[in-house]
Amino acid sequence: MQSSPRFHYIDNLRSLALLLGVVFHAALAYGPYFSNIWFTADPTNHVAFDYFAIWSHLFRMPLFFVIAGFCAALLISKRGGNGFIINRLKRVLLPFVVFFPLTMLVLFHALGWGAEIAHEKPALFTVFQSVKEPIISTMHLWFLWNLTQFCMLFWLLQKHTSLYQSILAVIVRPVFLLVVLPILLTIALYHQLVPFPAPDKLYPELWSYGFYGALFLVGGGLYHHHIRVQQYARYFSPC
Repeated sequence: MQSSPRFHYIDNLRSLALLLGVVFHAALAYGPYFSNIWFTADPTNHVAFDYFAIWSHLFRMPLFFVIAGFCAALLISKRGGNGFIINRLKRVLLPFVVFFPLTMLVLFHALGWGAEIAHEKPALFTVFQSVKEPIISTMHLWFLWNLTQFCMLFWLLQKHTSLYQSILAVIVRPVFLLVVLPILLTIALYHQLVPFPAPDKLYPELWSYGFYGALFLVGGGLYHHHIRVQQYARYFSPC
C-alpha cells in the first residue's frame, strides 16, 4: 500500500505559526495599546510591541485556517467523508467540550486572584464589572469551536461530489485569489474593530464564515490542486 506524500511545507508553516503565537501573546503585555485590554499588562511598555502584535495578527490565525482546510481535504482524500468527520469530532470537538469548562474555571480564578494583588487594575476589569448580562465566550478555544463548524459544513459539502470539486477548483484560480477573495474578506471584516477580534461566541458569527471560512476553503482547494502551490511559489523564489 502506497503511503500519501508528506507535505513538509505545511508542517513548517504550522510550526512557525504556533511559535509566532507565543511571541504574539507575550507582546500584548508590553504594548500601550493592548495595556487596557490585556490582563497582565506591564507598566513599562513600548509601541513597537503593538506594531508587532497587530502585524502578526493580520496573517497568523488566517494562516491556521488555510492549513486546517488543506488538512481537512487531505483527510477526506485518505479516509473518506465519514472517517474525516469522526476524526475531527474526536480531535477537535472533544477537546473543546472537555477543556471549555476547565478553561472558564481557571480564567475566573485567575481574574479574582489578579484583582486582589494588582496595584492598578487594567481598564478591562472595569468593563467586566459594568456588564450585567455577560455573553458566554469560548475564550482561547474559539479556534476549535469555529473549526468544528467549518469541518461540519465541509463534510456536508463533500457529499455532493461535483459541487465540492467545482468549488475547490474555482477557489484556487488566480482571479479568485487576487480579486474575489480580497473583496470577500473586506466585506466580512467591514464592521469589525482593528485589529479584528476573535469570533469567540457560542453562536455562529457570520463574519467568521466570510473570513476564516473562506480561507478554510482556499486551503481545501490548494490540497486538491497543490500543483498550483508550486506554480505560485515560483513567483516568490529567487532566480
